Amino acid sequence: MTPAAAPTTPVHCWHNLAISDVLTRHAAAPDKGLTPNEAVRRLAEHGPNTLPETKHRSLWRVFAGQFASPLIYILYVAAVITFA
Repeated sequence: MTPAAAPTTPVHCWHNLAISDVLTRHAAAPDKGLTPNEAVRRLAEHGPNTLPETKHRSLWRVFAGQFASPLIYILYVAAVITFA
């Protein structure tokens, strides 16, 4: 049985699109990008291109979090048995 051939450029594979196709789909000019009106519209529709701020964990909490897993205690017991 021969597997079916995959399409060369599926729609969901944006990274396989040609530059001209990307520019056409996003209504952008290669030398200028989006028009100011389009940029404002997209900013209003999608919001700013930022990542949410994450709460900074102190080094002490990161270290203490390593002992939250029961697996670490099993490893300690194994180490004690090995070196005893």
